[in-house]
Formats: sequence, C-alpha cells, structure tokens
Amino acid sequence: MPEAPKTSMRMPVSRLQALAVASIAAVMFAWLATLGTGCGPGLGAVRITATASSSTTPSGTPTPGKLSGDVLIAGGLDAVGSPVGQAEIYDPTTGMFSTTGTMKTARAFHTVTELPSGTILLTGGQTNPNGNTPLNTAELYNESTEVFKLTTGKMVAARTLQTATLLQSGQVLITGGADASGNPLNTAELYNPSTQTFTATKGNMNFPRAAHTATLLGSGQVLIAGGYSNSSQSTVQNTGELYDPTTQTFTTITPLMRDNRYFDQAQIFGSGTLNGQVLLAGGHDTTGVTTTTELYDPSGNTFNTSGIMTISRMQFASAIVQLSGINEVLLCGGMTNASTVTQTAELFNSASSTSAQTGNMTDSRRFHTATLLTSAAVAGEVLVTGGQDAVGVPNTVSSAELYDPTAGTFAPTTAPMANARYGQTAIVLP
Repeated sequence: MPEAPKTSMRMPVSRLQALAVASIAAVMFAWLATLGTGCGPGLGAVRITATASSSTTPSGTPTPGKLSGDVLIAGGLDAVGSPVGQAEIYDPTTGMFSTTGTMKTARAFHTVTELPSGTILLTGGQTNPNGNTPLNTAELYNESTEVFKLTTGKMVAARTLQTATLLQSGQVLITGGADASGNPLNTAELYNPSTQTFTATKGNMNFPRAAHTATLLGSGQVLIAGGYSNSSQSTVQNTGELYDPTTQTFTTITPLMRDNRYFDQAQIFGSGTLNGQVLLAGGHDTTGVTTTTELYDPSGNTFNTSGIMTISRMQFASAIVQLSGINEVLLCGGMTNASTVTQTAELFNSASSTSAQTGNMTDSRRFHTATLLTSAAVAGEVLVTGGQDAVGVPNTVSSAELYDPTAGTFAPTTAPMANARYGQTAIVLP
C-alpha cells in the first residue's frame, strides 16, 4: 500500500542533547587498538561513486534533477559501538540537524545511492563493530514521507564494505565487500528500481575485493579498483577492472595500478585538464598508509603516476570543489599511521596534479563523510560529519563542520549532529 503523506517528523536537536549523546564513552574495543590486527572489515568508510564524467559533484552524490540541498545522514556506529538506526537531516540554510525516520535495520559501512526517482537506496553494511554480521537487506528512504521501508527483495549476498554505483540505465551495480567470515567477495549484483529486486550479474569480478572503489565513467562502464582480498587484509589489490553493463561482465585492465591500495578515495573529473580521468588517492598498500596518488585515463585504459599527497592518509573523506575555475579535490582527515588520526586537509589541483595543504579541520576524524553542498548561500562548500577523532570507539564524535574552499578554512556547523556516529553515509536529497 502506498505511504500516505504525513506531518514532518523532523525535530531540531539542541547542543546539550547532542553533547550528551557524544559523551557516552564507557567501552574500549580491543579490535580497534591497532590497525590491521583483528580489526575485521569495518575499518573504513565506503566510497560510493555514482557520477558521470560530465558532473563535478562528489562521488556518491548523483544529480538526476534539482537538489533541495538538505543532506541525509544515516546509520553508522555510535560511541559504544552500537549501530545507529536513527537518521537525521542537515539543513544548510540554518546549519542545524534534525531527526528524521528510523531505518528498518540499523547499519554501518553500508552504501547510499540516489535513484532516478529521487528515492534513496541503502544497501548492506554491518550491524556490529567487528564486521562479522554483514547484511543482505536493503531499504528505501522517501524524503516526502521521511519513512524508510525495506525493498521487496533481499540482496543476493550479505555484504559490508561493498560499493554501489548508479548506472546510466537507472539500475544500481553492487560489487564485492566482505562476508560473515571477513572474506572479500568477487560477486556482484544489480538492483532494479522498478521491481525493487536484486539479481546476480552474469559474470563475477576477476578478483575478490573489499574497501575498494567503483567509479562510473562517461562511457557508461564502471571502473573497479583496488581493495583487499583476504580476511587478514594482508593481500592488497593493485588491479583494476571494467564492468560492461551491456554484457554484465568484468574485464581486467592492463597494465596494473601504480600502487596497491584499499580504504582509499576515488574522484572523477568532469572538466578541465583531467576531464574524464579518475583520481585514486591514498589508502593502505602492502607496507602501510600511503601518500601516493594515480590517475586512471579511460582514453588509454591506463593508470598513470600522479603527485604525492602532503601526508599519508587512509579512512579519510574527499569531495571535488571549484577554486578559481579549477577542479580541486579536498582530501581531509583519516589515519596517517596505525595510531594517529589527523585533522589536516589538502587540495589536489587537477591543473598541476599536485597537492597543497589547506586549513585544518576543527576536529581530527576518520570514518567520516564529506558532502558537497548545493543550496544557494553555501553552494560549493563541503559538509563534514562525524567520525572518530582518535583510535577507539569512545572517541566517536557528533560534531560537524563546513569547508569554505574560497577561504580555505573549516568552521563548526551551528549545532552538532543528533547522534555521534562513524561509518555513516551522507547524501544530498532531491
């Protein structure tokens, strides 16, 4: 039965309430004490790339029509490691967060994709910090009713740290991720919005992958790159492959990537010198957290070495911003080594393929989000939400901030989020 329109559920959250939530910090999980040792797959925000090369909006923020400018923040784990079901909305005009509907299943390290209808699809993820309970459920968020509902069908496989990519056909490609044993998958599936069902692709990926990236190219193909390939995260991919939506098959790219990487970031340039090319930045390679970047050039089907970042980063966030007419990629926060979370940020300049420091964030963060805003007065600024400001679950934060690319500075939002959370998703609503 269709959902009936109802009175808005959004409730403004006071700074005192939000700080009370953020102060819940009683338990330190040993699995978070070191990087890559007993961590499970839940250590890194999933990057969802769903933009065509003609767009300069950041990955994970598809633009089928005019955007309202509000941002939906959903899921994640809280300051005691419990999954957060309550979602919230950021209003750029007021700088305030307000609660909205509750997800049918609390989840973290899931994916979020805006469908051509404007409905928001959330898939998979996990229900605990150790990552051994991946989900095979998906749900839809309707902005007009502020209600989440489960999709008609379940996913083909339970997955966490997978990717979701909106194809030009309107279907959503879901690739890889880790299973209940922490083993990365080489399977992929398609979500059909008209039937709300999932089906396996005709072919599997050529390599198992989790914490990898997926980027929609201007050709309609999808670039799948990097990721780790075993449960201990010791085998790191330097392979890339292309998904062909016509045949539903994957083809390995030769030559190999310039560096192995997982928990990295991918952004596609929609104009300028690097138009249509994909930046792969940072992440964890076979020896540790890396400073390297590289560019995938679809015209030659090759990976090319690019500039070095100012600092090593993994589990960070990124967004494309415009500065003096040039596309630059904001790279902010993340882990710089096995124990340090940084508040630094930098800009990758597409004209020079070099990186330079910009202002520091107001808080150190990992597992956070970075979302390009589109509404009037703040259009072009980037909303950064949540994450952890130090290693360990009790360090989960409810704070949020805005990056102004013109000034090169970060400033706190008017109020913090309703819930402290990390491993959440954030997406601009239609």
